[in-house]
Amino acid sequence: TNTKNDAALSQVEGKLKAAKAKHELEVTKYDRLKQQVEGAILKAPRDGIVVYGRQGGGGRDSRPMEIGAKVNEGSIILQIPDMERVLVDVDIHESMVHMVKVGLPVFVTTDVGTTLAGQVETIATAPASQAWYRNRAPKVYSSTVTIENKNGKLKPGMNCHAEIVIDNVKDVITVPVQCVIDNGEKSFVYVKQSDGKGKLTEVETGMHNGEMIILAKGLEAGAEVFLAVPPGSEAVPVRKTKEPPQPTKQNAIEPPADPSA
Repeated sequence: TNTKNDAALSQVEGKLKAAKAKHELEVTKYDRLKQQVEGAILKAPRDGIVVYGRQGGGGRDSRPMEIGAKVNEGSIILQIPDMERVLVDVDIHESMVHMVKVGLPVFVTTDVGTTLAGQVETIATAPASQAWYRNRAPKVYSSTVTIENKNGKLKPGMNCHAEIVIDNVKDVITVPVQCVIDNGEKSFVYVKQSDGKGKLTEVETGMHNGEMIILAKGLEAGAEVFLAVPPGSEAVPVRKTKEPPQPTKQNAIEPPADPSA
């Protein structure tokens, strides 16, 4: 009888020990889950605008974070950007990108007319991804501009227009780019004469900003030029094409001698 009681007691003690171990395991699991739930509560460290993180690495092809999105360790769910210094995405045309350098001053104007100063922060080394499959379309280079926004006038998602200052020039003659006609070899403008007619004048061009172009030579300050070819004016000369070199005695190919002669 004592043997049976001892066996039953040992069995009960074993079950109790297993139950306690299972209880401790469940308590540990509960504490871990409770800690995860508490950690899922995000508290803003300061006042500001909450911006959703991006799916796909934060590039141009990424999408805003949304419910049901798959996240990994280190993924940014939400963030409160420092609005006193903001980054503006700017697309630079392929014909202009070679002139843009990091650090150049920039003036950014919003759709409501607010203009803020900044500088070029980064310039992409390759065209934007959406331009790769459009071989004939003009390509743009994605760049960023840093803007001092201490007054908070710039907000996330705003549309704006950026003007990058390539160089500052003084005391130069400029005309609208539409006034200049280029035949591939020389540049010309039509200068208005006293009789109202246009005189074809050769000029030497300099830098331009897409709207105005510098004329280094050929035009005096105060002269009036036509935006289009005036009727009855002299036509722009056609570019001269180089003729192929004529054969000389050294490079001329002589016909073979007649064997019957």
